[in-house]
Amino acid sequence: MIPPAILFEDDHLLIVDKPAGLVVHPTYKNPSGTLLDALPPGTRIVTRLDKFTSGIVVVATSPAMHARLQRTLSSPESDKIYLAIVRGITAERGTIDVPLASDPTDRRRRIVSTDGARSVTEYERLATAASPAGDEVSLLRCRLVTGRRHQIRVHLAAHGWPIVGDGVYGQRLEGFDRLALHASRVRFAHPLTGARVDITSPAAGFTYLSDAFRPFLGLKTAISDWRESGSDPDVDDQAPAPHRDRSAHHPHELRRAYSAFAAPRIGKSASADVKLSKNRS
Repeated sequence: MIPPAILFEDDHLLIVDKPAGLVVHPTYKNPSGTLLDALPPGTRIVTRLDKFTSGIVVVATSPAMHARLQRTLSSPESDKIYLAIVRGITAERGTIDVPLASDPTDRRRRIVSTDGARSVTEYERLATAASPAGDEVSLLRCRLVTGRRHQIRVHLAAHGWPIVGDGVYGQRLEGFDRLALHASRVRFAHPLTGARVDITSPAAGFTYLSDAFRPFLGLKTAISDWRESGSDPDVDDQAPAPHRDRSAHHPHELRRAYSAFAAPRIGKSASADVKLSKNRS
């Protein structure tokens, strides 16, 4: 597995690029070898991703910053952008405003329910493709207006466009061991400085999904062309984020994020050595 890379860091927060297949928090099924295990002690995850989703995770270095970032990222001025490949040909763009609630028969799942919390997802179709067998797929850019658990997965599936590889809300794809969902971009005002933080995750791991997705070569080409033309088709004024010079001295607790995690927090596992790497692109 490709180690998670640090895309941005300062004394108050980290933005990490998580690979698909890595669990964010320890659980009874995954007691060690998680993203949290690789982070410095005292850090807290602000934005969570499912195990088989890749991309940006925002991390706070203190409880106070965790609370500030939660408020900031839930404000209308902040953006959380995802890329998704779904089955079927979607509308060109739209807004899905459908309430979601926990499934009373399985608390791990979410369902559409009039008694649920308001949940809003905006989407735009970027490309389409079809396999020789006639299976059609669409590449979508999704923006979370609200941030409910499994929101994008449930919203798209409820419209008849399940995410490729999603065996919970759609169907699995043989030989494809991830969701075709990637947290590609986050934009917000730094809670302390007010500076604009605008981070884009490299989509290489998402673009070249696996050999099982080879029938959709047209879509693969479309994604590559889109990446080469710019990271976001509707934003031309992207200002560089205030990355810290990583050749400078770092506080001890942040330097530890660059080293191998030596001892798992819960139990012991041969897979516990999760490393964070610097993004040198």
